[in-house]
Amino acid sequence: NYFEFQLVAKAPFTFRETSAHTTFSDSLESAFQSEILDPARIGELRETLAHNFESAFTQLLEEFQATLLADSNLLEGLIEAKVYPRALKILHRMKGAALNLGFAPMAVKVLQIHQYLSREEYSQVDVLYKELQVEVERATDLSLKLLQC
Repeated sequence: NYFEFQLVAKAPFTFRETSAHTTFSDSLESAFQSEILDPARIGELRETLAHNFESAFTQLLEEFQATLLADSNLLEGLIEAKVYPRALKILHRMKGAALNLGFAPMAVKVLQIHQYLSREEYSQVDVLYKELQVEVERATDLSLKLLQC
């Protein structure tokens, strides 16, 4: 019977798909609870990416991860050398990437540093940069965890 064959053939695939999705979803849920990711932004991405959400989000995370490492290393050197005009450009790019993927706490820190540098108020930059490093590390750890799902 053709109908029975279809059900049997699809069962293992569905099981694996559900199992992987649960692991990915659990990691996202953990990120929401620890406030690393903005659930509202992830909801928007789920709607936009629809049935391709997990694979498309994973691809975005891979790109984010690669860019974040390069940008944070470059930013560290620019802030230490007080080359603030170039630092502003890197911060702008980091803010966009963080907001796009829902890394709200990281985006907030980037925005704060950007605002201080834009106003040429440098007294808080070092402190805020240390706080940003914590958020970059949290975003990196979460990205790696999600990419391993």
